[in-house]
Amino acid sequence: MGFFKRLLGGSTVAVDSQPRAAAHSRTARAAPSPPFVAKSTWLQWPTIAWGSLHSVAGESYRQAELQRVVGSAHTRLVTAQLVREPTNAHDRNAVRVEVGGNHVGYLPRDLARGAHGLIDSLHRSGRPATCRAEITGGVADKAYLGITLHVGNPWVPFVETTPFLDGSRCTIVTVTREQDYQEELESALATYGDASVASDLGVGPNGTIDVHVDGQLVGHLTAKMTERHFPTLEMVHEAGIPVSCRAHLRRDAKGIIQVSLSLQSLPG
Repeated sequence: MGFFKRLLGGSTVAVDSQPRAAAHSRTARAAPSPPFVAKSTWLQWPTIAWGSLHSVAGESYRQAELQRVVGSAHTRLVTAQLVREPTNAHDRNAVRVEVGGNHVGYLPRDLARGAHGLIDSLHRSGRPATCRAEITGGVADKAYLGITLHVGNPWVPFVETTPFLDGSRCTIVTVTREQDYQEELESALATYGDASVASDLGVGPNGTIDVHVDGQLVGHLTAKMTERHFPTLEMVHEAGIPVSCRAHLRRDAKGIIQVSLSLQSLPG
């Protein structure tokens, strides 16, 4: 079985219902139970929009669980699931962080309370509360494994029009040969102004990654950038997810419309 099939393998499993009674408070109400355990693969739409990087609390006590995640995910980019713990004896506002059913820590207290409304809303609609995440550490200068979450504050739901390869740890990549597509870019600039827009990526006949805005070809990545980002593009494409990222349009001092992309690739 190839790498990609291993990454997407495994079935979704049901979780046991959470206890409904809060032992520490008569007024506390149980949170809706998560509809199911989300897969750990990052090749799925999350349900929580990304924003800033936030560390998870209690990781040092969850090294065995994090080791299991690293051993099964085949990549350090993963999907994390957030589950409320209203019956937690120490903090009824606690929010547990899981990856593929492995409990890897908790949301920091300053973030947890603000997440309750969105988590409950997602659960009531039959969806798990998930976000993009990255496993950290496990190297010579940082032996302990950790996990950072890509979430916004305030918490808002993810929508599928959000560029998939965007995120809080992106490389800005310059697009080449925009001068050949100034008519198409003038049209995009007239529509969006000097702003960020969603762009689609595909592989052109010459093997480079082509950049499209509103379905129109507006440039290409260099051979070096194509080689660097092609494995990620291929994986997302094979997962059946539109390969999109954020494009930045601007007119330079000579009047030429330039394009740059925010691209997130797999960590080495």
